[in-house]
Amino acid sequence: MTTEELGQKKPLVGRSTDEKTAVAGGIAAAIVIILFVGWALFFFKKVQRGAITPTFDNAAQGQFNFDSVRKAQDELSKTYRTVTDEFRTVREGVGGTFEMQMQETVPQGGVEDVFDTVE
Repeated sequence: MTTEELGQKKPLVGRSTDEKTAVAGGIAAAIVIILFVGWALFFFKKVQRGAITPTFDNAAQGQFNFDSVRKAQDELSKTYRTVTDEFRTVREGVGGTFEMQMQETVPQGGVEDVFDTVE
């Protein structure tokens, strides 16, 4: 048999890169769909036989302790309050000295405009 009798051996030889990419993407999508359908069939057969028992319980939720969350929340709020109070006292302490320094450096008449002088 010749190549003409069997049909074209390389159907994508004369095609553009975009067309080749589209064909490759279509083949990849088809393979993924076939694999997913096969997995789903086997999975549901196992569930039907009882090999896999679906559970809708959330195991982590049963172990979750709300008292510990409240304790942590209280501890965080206490820490936040103490840090806020410390920052407030530091700001008030520094604020007084900063105002005194500003009064010493700024003359009573105001600030002279350096750009106002004409030569």
